[in-house]
Amino acid sequence: MHLYNDMAITLNEHKVKHIDQESLLLIDLLETSTLMPDDPVADDPKKEKLIDPPPILTFTMPDNYILTKGNLPFDCFKRTCIGFNEENYIRFKKLVDTIHKGHEVGTKISHEFVHKTVWGWLIQAKRKGQSDGSLSDYLHEQLNGAIKEYKMHFTILYLHPKYKFNIGLAEFGSFSGEYFDKFIDTFNKNKPGLPNVFVRMKKEYFGQKYVAVTVEGEKIRAQQIAADYCAIAVDILKICSDTLDQPDLKISFDIDFRSQESPQDKTLVEAINSEDGLTTQLRRKPANYDLEERRMAAIEKRGLNTFRDFLISIEQEKPSELQNLILRAIRRFADALTNTDLHRRVASLFTILESLLLLDQDSPITDSVVKYTTRLVSKDIETRKILSVLIKELYKVRSKWVHHAIEEPIHEKDLAGLQIVVHTLLKVLIGKTKQHKEKATILKEIDDAILSAG
Repeated sequence: MHLYNDMAITLNEHKVKHIDQESLLLIDLLETSTLMPDDPVADDPKKEKLIDPPPILTFTMPDNYILTKGNLPFDCFKRTCIGFNEENYIRFKKLVDTIHKGHEVGTKISHEFVHKTVWGWLIQAKRKGQSDGSLSDYLHEQLNGAIKEYKMHFTILYLHPKYKFNIGLAEFGSFSGEYFDKFIDTFNKNKPGLPNVFVRMKKEYFGQKYVAVTVEGEKIRAQQIAADYCAIAVDILKICSDTLDQPDLKISFDIDFRSQESPQDKTLVEAINSEDGLTTQLRRKPANYDLEERRMAAIEKRGLNTFRDFLISIEQEKPSELQNLILRAIRRFADALTNTDLHRRVASLFTILESLLLLDQDSPITDSVVKYTTRLVSKDIETRKILSVLIKELYKVRSKWVHHAIEEPIHEKDLAGLQIVVHTLLKVLIGKTKQHKEKATILKEIDDAILSAG
């Protein structure tokens, strides 16, 4: 999840040799064909198609277009098309995968961009009857030239921060009029008299809430990296929200592209044998979350800074196995707290505990979860006993629901206790990431301490 990396992309020598050899073979494997009069052409895309399944036309220039037949793309100029047969197209895609996989390219460049770049080079070489230099040199130029710095903003729904704040490197705030005015003024200076698109953007986005982060990479890949980073920042906010202590409080806020909430629930009610006739009932479903100073202080008190620092630390170096495990647990925990089905939530909470505390699939589930959880979250013997009873009782509730579809009553106080246990465990594990790279060493440390105590 690295947001910055100043090093240029370089392909290793072995990969360069393979890329250049394979690219020359692929040029020879490209096939040229001429469209028949009944085939779709660029000047008549609405003409009745006689091919099954129907081909898809994508225009790049008036006489240049991509004709897709099934899963096979053909680059066409007027009626002359170039492309691979099915077997050789698979070979082409393998080359794209080879170039993209690995740390040097995949961290900064999207698979789509590599595909488009390699395809374009091969097509031009085929049209000219020769290649201008090697594919590896062309890739080095194009891939590094595509890397830029972007600040990605994602609109966020049902969250109302009163002021800007950060979680890790992610910024939460609201779009101001001044933010758009600088783009409006620049556009008016450079293109006077033309319709200013930024005026429309200002009307559309003014006042909307966002989460944003600045990243470096090719545009599509940069957006993917930013989306992942901002999503985990929102998840951290969720697991530190009031729902942690009050399980019945609904969490609706989320990044727009992840939100599953509809703005309102519409119901048409027909009164049978009554003069009332047909009426409409509207019920607003999402719960707005106002982040005023008192609520923000409570979120900070729940350990927001611990998670904030953790997010910064994993950006600075490649995450360890333990850090990746914690990241996945944070995502699952946020998802669990968002779930209003409390039995599903309990099941999800135990899934998180199992992922953090079981060494393998043969480990005894309940005994392992109780043993390691209680010792990690508390040093007090009496508190450990209370937590042991709580975990075992709620695990019975989970098992009856999972295995027998029986919904035992869940007491809010017990659920809040289990949620706080998971939350505390995550904070404790974050504190151990400097000394431990994997969970196995933490669990062994606990086992050794138990043996030493006799």
